[in-house]
Amino acid sequence: ISGDVFSGGNSIFNNTGILSAQVGEGSINFNIPLNNSGTVSVESGTLRLTSGGGIGGFLSASSGAILELANSYTISDGTQISGAGIIQLDNNTSTTLVGILTNNGTLSFANAGSGIDLRLSGSVTLAGSGTITLNDFSNNRIFANASGDRLTIGSGQTIQGSGQLGVGLTTFTNNGTIIANQSNPLIIQPGGGSADFINSATGILRADR
Repeated sequence: ISGDVFSGGNSIFNNTGILSAQVGEGSINFNIPLNNSGTVSVESGTLRLTSGGGIGGFLSASSGAILELANSYTISDGTQISGAGIIQLDNNTSTTLVGILTNNGTLSFANAGSGIDLRLSGSVTLAGSGTITLNDFSNNRIFANASGDRLTIGSGQTIQGSGQLGVGLTTFTNNGTIIANQSNPLIIQPGGGSADFINSATGILRADR
């Protein structure tokens, strides 16, 4: 199936179970706010979440599938990402991370020119063995809402692409891999608090251009 579901009114969808999408062609537009503490799984095609909300629990996309965050969401502490597909942040959105995100999949920026923010509410840890990919735009940003809060990048995590990390507001502990691999630069600008960037014994900073 494809098209719009759950449109209109002041409705909210609270999911503590399993929300699974199998889309033969096109996409499904989920047009009311979603608060998830269960599982959202995209087996095929694209599931577009268009109305904001709070995302927790388990998020997965199978190979070739896309779970598209087409509005601004908060990803809560303890959320887990998995699957060979893509969790996509859309153009002109702001997504907030809280606590620990276990990323064993791919979180991908789909900036078309208007910018994408991935913000930290408090200090945040990226765990797991996945990748965050910032596409080739200079106004992709990952940074703390409160000056000096820390982003800890786990040893299995990779952040790659173009944009800005820190924006002069964020401290860092890098145990993983950061790669600049697009035509636009990937600028790391720590700041706030101790204003430090700690590159640990397992931390890798690399330019592949």
